[in-house]
Amino acid sequence: MSQEQIDLVKKSIKDVLMISAKETIGIDDLQSRLLEFVNTGALKNNDTIVTNSRHYDALIKAMEEVQKVKQGLVLVYQVIYSQ
Repeated sequence: MSQEQIDLVKKSIKDVLMISAKETIGIDDLQSRLLEFVNTGALKNNDTIVTNSRHYDALIKAMEEVQKVKQGLVLVYQVIYSQ
């Protein structure tokens, strides 16, 4: 890309990173930007980080099912103890 094209891309796209593995340009910027997306504090607090979208979706569905069971138990409790 010419410098003119690079300047146009940078002007047109917010927060664009110009990188080249071949020329080793922007690699440090890319690494820094990727690290910004990771909550490194969570790692120190032993929180779980889910990196696979299928696993995340499965966990969300499991949580929804747990909520349904909880609601069912509340209803049963109300029926039994409201008499």
